[in-house]
Amino acid sequence: MNQIEDLIYFFTHNKNLTKKQRVKRDELLARDLVKPKTPVATSRSDKSKEHRPSLKTSYISPKKLKQFLLDFNQDEILKYTCHLIDNDEIISQICSETKCSNYNFEEHSKLIVARFNALKKKHNWPNYKIVSQINAYFTGEIGGKITRWSSNKIGDNWNDVNIRRWAKENPGIVPNPGSNIARKQKNNGYTLPKAFIAYHTGKRIFRFSDLVLFFKSQFHLRRDNSLRNIIKYMTSNRKDIEIFFSEDRFYDNIELFTDVDKLVQGFNRIIDVCVESNPKKDIKPKIEISFFNDDSFTFFVIHHLNTVYGKTLKDVLERIGEQHSALIRNQLNGLCDLYLEANFGQGNYARINLWDEKEKMESQKIEKTEGVKYILRFY
Repeated sequence: MNQIEDLIYFFTHNKNLTKKQRVKRDELLARDLVKPKTPVATSRSDKSKEHRPSLKTSYISPKKLKQFLLDFNQDEILKYTCHLIDNDEIISQICSETKCSNYNFEEHSKLIVARFNALKKKHNWPNYKIVSQINAYFTGEIGGKITRWSSNKIGDNWNDVNIRRWAKENPGIVPNPGSNIARKQKNNGYTLPKAFIAYHTGKRIFRFSDLVLFFKSQFHLRRDNSLRNIIKYMTSNRKDIEIFFSEDRFYDNIELFTDVDKLVQGFNRIIDVCVESNPKKDIKPKIEISFFNDDSFTFFVIHHLNTVYGKTLKDVLERIGEQHSALIRNQLNGLCDLYLEANFGQGNYARINLWDEKEKMESQKIEKTEGVKYILRFY
């Protein structure tokens, strides 16, 4: 028991109290233990549930997501869950950390989970969706329940019964070798029971080495996993839009650590909103994509050119629509901040912070603009 419980126990079990003392004790207990009928002032944490009108969702700052994923990628053990093991020095380090004379998959997988838990503790157990996805990739579980991970609904992971069986049949063999180690150990590593096609790139994943690289593509945008190629693939079969990339505001050499799965989901949802809200159904939405950065932020802009916004500035500031609410709740919260630029009618050209750390939405006047811009801001 804590000190308060000890004190209550003492007064409720003390037989030496006088009648007057017992009456006073009962009055104090009734005052403090009975639920108050009057409203209690809302705490700061409770207010965060109403961070925006009509959207009772706590704001998760995206500021630390990048650093968490960067630290993950640089950890000497965790990095080889998203890179191939391709030299003896890496294997020696794993053996040293696991205190094994030869590579031992069972001990390696335990070490991975321990290092990941230590990283989460260092970052104060961050509340990001990708943290749960990584946990499922390592253990096959989220919160003690068996689950699949990513939009591909992948069941393969570092703790899967099939890879554990393979490891026992292939002692000393690493499951995700690069070409050098594969030649040396005369084994290409573990092969998945069933191949699949990566939803965002179209690549075929059939070995564990492929799965490891697929996992890396889930949190690291770079030239060989470029946002341009992902968008091209994701929209290649869409006949309901015209999409093109900005000639001077799309930087292919940007490296961004983020939740790529949620980013792609968010992009698809915004494109769907553009199609559904298109005022002229016989004309395809023209959408320009930009991806650029400055000294502080990286911006991903989806610009629906041939449209007008369907609500007044006042209406937007009073209530976020259901489509944008779902986008924030399910994809963008904790991933990035979201801003909207548009002509809201009556000559009101403005920028609105639909979702950021500020306690309420605000509008800022901007120069005359064409169409509607969705601005995703990453740290």
